Amino acid sequence: MKSIMKLFIAIPIIAMIVFGMNTYASEDGSMTTLTGYVYSKTIINGVHTVIANAKVSLSSYTESGNSINYHAITDTTGKFKIDSVIQGEYSLHINAQGYSNFIIREFEVEQNHGMNSLKFFLRDTSQMKGGIVSGKVDFENSNNAIMNSIIEFISADTSRKNFFTTTDMEGRFRTKVPVGKYYVMVSIASKDSLSFYQEYYKNAHSIADAKVITVTDGESVSDIEFEIPEQIYLPKHKITFSGTV
Repeated sequence: MKSIMKLFIAIPIIAMIVFGMNTYASEDGSMTTLTGYVYSKTIINGVHTVIANAKVSLSSYTESGNSINYHAITDTTGKFKIDSVIQGEYSLHINAQGYSNFIIREFEVEQNHGMNSLKFFLRDTSQMKGGIVSGKVDFENSNNAIMNSIIEFISADTSRKNFFTTTDMEGRFRTKVPVGKYYVMVSIASKDSLSFYQEYYKNAHSIADAKVITVTDGESVSDIEFEIPEQIYLPKHKITFSGTV
């Protein structure tokens, strides 16, 4: 039987990922519009270059357990717009080919509170030597996908940085990771939000028992899969809202 590992609530922010409690959106019907731009951190001729075709996603749950999701794609000026967003706390994800994933686990959406001038900056990874690592996180019995799971690539060489990504609505992840050897760990908030379930690839609960993956330049590592116990968290329903610029 897989176990739930208790962690301290005060966990530091690392690489723009906040290991916080489950996010919730309001059920009182209050809505607002989000507009903003996605840029590259790279500066050319004194300005940040815009990123077109970046996917901007918001995801949350209502207190009754329904999931809420919004999506938009940036236009040629890097601009995105998402209408009729229910106010509350969301996980914000931005993905663009050739750039690092941008993740904020606790993003507050409030009416007319800076929601019309958002700016986000992504790191260009097109020149980085590395490979694509992909996989999936779902429940072990029902095979239902688990979105917003935190995937951490822990360098086997402790002198190097760790890297993070999260799963999408289908429980899948796909990201570019620098050349090296890594342990892969998934973290998922429990239903009571007071603990995190953690598991290492492959079916291990300690790094000593985890399997090391090797990332080489230009190659892919696929089928990194995790099967999570059903009692961790299972939303009752699913509601999806979509919008494209």
